[in-house]
Amino acid sequence: MTDEQKTDDLGSSTIVYEKAGLGWLPRALRNRLTPGTVGSAVVAMTIAIGYVMSAKHDIKTTEHDVQRLEAANEESKKTVAELRQELGVLNEIKTQIAVINDKLDAQASELERQRAEWDHVHGIAEAPPHARRRRP
Repeated sequence: MTDEQKTDDLGSSTIVYEKAGLGWLPRALRNRLTPGTVGSAVVAMTIAIGYVMSAKHDIKTTEHDVQRLEAANEESKKTVAELRQELGVLNEIKTQIAVINDKLDAQASELERQRAEWDHVHGIAEAPPHARRRRP
């Protein structure tokens, strides 16, 4: 193009797009490219980028929550195992207490029997003497 044609064509869309660095776009797209469509495209890209960033944040938050829940699950499994061990120990203690109670009951009944026997012996000892039987 000559300088004269460029000065006549200063307002043409091709020169404006070339100055803006968009001369590489196809002519069909350049003819439809207006400030409104550019603004709409920028807004649409901004919304899309915001949506993608929000989704990435949600994914990272969900991954963190899953890791935290898995750690809590492992902790609860350990707690359950510890509680089962404690339950076993408590059952052993309960069994031993039952055995001790049986032994105490046996000792208490033996003590009662001995007391009754001694009471009988003391009763006979404190009774007045009996007359002897004479032999015929």
